[in-house]
Amino acid sequence: MPKESNDQRKVILVALHTPVNTGYAIEPLERLFFETALELVAEPRDVLLSYADLSTGRPRWLDDYPDARFPDLDTDQIRVLEAPYRDGSEAFHERFAGELREAGVNCVIGFDLQVNLPVIRAMRKGGAKRIATYWGAPMSSLNSGLKLMMKRIEVAFRRYQPDHYLFESIGMQDTAVLGRGIPRKRTGIVRLGVDPDKFTTRTTEGYLESEFNIPDERKTFFYAGHMEARKGVDIIVQALAHVVNELGREDIHVLICGNKGNEAETFDKYYKGTKAVDYLTFGGYRSDIATILPNCYASIIASTGWDSFPRSSLEMAVSGLPLLVSNLPGLNETVDPGETGFLFETGNYKALAQRMVQLADDPALRQQMSRASVSRVHASFTVSHQRENFRIAMQRIFKW
Repeated sequence: MPKESNDQRKVILVALHTPVNTGYAIEPLERLFFETALELVAEPRDVLLSYADLSTGRPRWLDDYPDARFPDLDTDQIRVLEAPYRDGSEAFHERFAGELREAGVNCVIGFDLQVNLPVIRAMRKGGAKRIATYWGAPMSSLNSGLKLMMKRIEVAFRRYQPDHYLFESIGMQDTAVLGRGIPRKRTGIVRLGVDPDKFTTRTTEGYLESEFNIPDERKTFFYAGHMEARKGVDIIVQALAHVVNELGREDIHVLICGNKGNEAETFDKYYKGTKAVDYLTFGGYRSDIATILPNCYASIIASTGWDSFPRSSLEMAVSGLPLLVSNLPGLNETVDPGETGFLFETGNYKALAQRMVQLADDPALRQQMSRASVSRVHASFTVSHQRENFRIAMQRIFKW
């Protein structure tokens, strides 16, 4: 059988495990995968998309094209297929494999593809020679000894699996290598990136006071994100309560955004009925985060469960905020400790409180960390860096 050349025509499927139009944190990755695929194929019609559920139609973000990067793109050429990752039925396999075979698909960029997922068998049957998957979460808890050896053996003998796994951080990569048993040579890291043009270090006088009734003279520490337990919002609230009630500070405030409905009530027991109630604000879901950030003093991510390398950390940093983050694998890579922020022991609200007070008492250090945070993002963590690193990774993986 003749050896196929590296310049053979590529037809790429971008496979998402979520329903179409999920939005939020998924959409930037959809665009990244799609635009990278466009750069690697000869014609736009050589890129396909698939989702677990197409009940809401085609991806709405496709309406943003053509744009400056792809001025001639006709999105009507882009086929969108339905492909639930876990559907093991023969009817689905035959249908999906047939669609891929008809389109000539030979490469796949997938999101959160696991070892031996049913959809991978359909992809291989449909002609996929190379399958790459990007992970925004841990693959496994860490293992060792006999259990890790058994995981490695299992992976070695699985017939249907991705060829390569990409992660946002070393910590998440380790969950594949030292947890799931994936060979390290089949893994890699592509850091997230942020568009620095969408953020600023310029303050807006009186903004926090007018929007949240937070006095201008207070040093406001900021968090934005989900309220689920693993995000450690309770640690932030307890740290603030300790700073105010036990340490007697009146110059520190905490602003938490992202809560919906009655989610903030979950944390009432930690501060309601104490003096701290006047120093904590739940701001709800906001569309003005880019304006809020530069008016704050520093930021906090206190996750207690897993966390990867959240894009919010880059948004905070490029806005000039030092980061105080819990020392979790992946999350601890978002700062240069002592340079752009501090790590604190995971789940230890008193340790967080100590770092808050230290930073509040040293404005010069805060300014130094602010400048270093902005410089770090511009040097290594812009969306341009992410696009280039992802493109290079896909070019390498999609050679045969």
